[in-house]
Amino acid sequence: MKTLKYRTPQASRWLRKQTEQRAEALAEAAEAAAVIVNEVREEGDRAVSRSIRRFDRGSLRPNEILERLGPKSKSGSDLDATVDRTIERIRQFHKRQVEADYAVEIKGLRLQHRVRPIERVGVYVPGGKAIYISTLMMCVVPARLAGVDDIVVATPMSAAKAPEFRAVCRKLGIREIYRAGGPAAIAAMALGTQTLKKVDKIVGPGNRYVVAAKQLLSPEVGIDMTAGPAEIVILADETADVEMVAAELLACAGVGDGTLAICVTPSPKFEKDLVSHLRSSKRTHGRSIAAERSLERSGAILLVSNEKEAVQFINEHGPQQVQIITREPAEVASHIVNSASIVLGARTPVTLGSYAGPNHVLPTDGTARFNSPLGVYHFYRRTNIVEAGEDLAPEIFDDAIELARAERKPLHAASLESSREGGE
Repeated sequence: MKTLKYRTPQASRWLRKQTEQRAEALAEAAEAAAVIVNEVREEGDRAVSRSIRRFDRGSLRPNEILERLGPKSKSGSDLDATVDRTIERIRQFHKRQVEADYAVEIKGLRLQHRVRPIERVGVYVPGGKAIYISTLMMCVVPARLAGVDDIVVATPMSAAKAPEFRAVCRKLGIREIYRAGGPAAIAAMALGTQTLKKVDKIVGPGNRYVVAAKQLLSPEVGIDMTAGPAEIVILADETADVEMVAAELLACAGVGDGTLAICVTPSPKFEKDLVSHLRSSKRTHGRSIAAERSLERSGAILLVSNEKEAVQFINEHGPQQVQIITREPAEVASHIVNSASIVLGARTPVTLGSYAGPNHVLPTDGTARFNSPLGVYHFYRRTNIVEAGEDLAPEIFDDAIELARAERKPLHAASLESSREGGE
């Protein structure tokens, strides 16, 4: 894991290289995803069935991919109580995001803002080696709070058959599981197939192939955000525990390809201790070799002059997640505006933040500068309604006509004049 000094040519080159590599990986993924998307567009479930054999190492006939679940029931496992408590924490955090209609009366003009839930939502839950029941909850609970009734979940076969995943689906009222992953699943939800009704919006994280498919299909279906490979920045001073910081960096690096893990510190001593610990623990702990190699490729320690520079770096790059382990973490956090998730203090590991209640479906690739965590607000459609009453003040039409003329729109002005005269 290399050490870089902020605002040096070496640091700039390394950061630029990371950005370019991620962009190149996404471009390559887009080419592969486009082929699969087009196949699903043309053949529907048959193309998805081939994708399952190729990538999910399973076999489902086209008419077997969509599974309809029975009524809600408890699994009878020890996980029930844990899931119930987690769902409630997620619900408690997100319920403040619920929106409502409003109306404004201005001199005989009634202006309304109407809020309605999206009718049908597709939730993508990654699979593979892990069973992401927490992601399932993070996506479905806010949708339910918004009032979405019709939800289909897409996930690879290995996750779909897991008893705990199925139990949580039933608990959340999910009636359809599309047992496929990757771009094929995204395309199936976006376009519809012989067995699957298309959705109006797709939410949920995934690898770069999933991200690419969502972006390719975004003209045809709503998507939540770019939620791809993980990014973490740990801001640590000399008070931080070296072992804990190392564990956090490795946990992020071990998530998968394309992750980015950076420790920012104003303390040269902490930097030396962290480097020494990472080197020595390779020999003394049975850690994941894949995580260590990932950290070597896309991990760095960034030396800054002070906390102000650290905050500046974070705000410039807009990372997905920030952990602050300093003397006054809350004070430092008050100056960070471009991160989707911030966890404070040595007692709050990033993983705890992912399970605590706030949503862990987060924007990546620097898009936290303009995107937000998944929330209830992602599941609404909004409509503006305008109604002119009989007591409409003359100045309303006068203003509109004058603006139309100023914008060189004589036909608009004429239409307004005709409407005013017809209403008199």
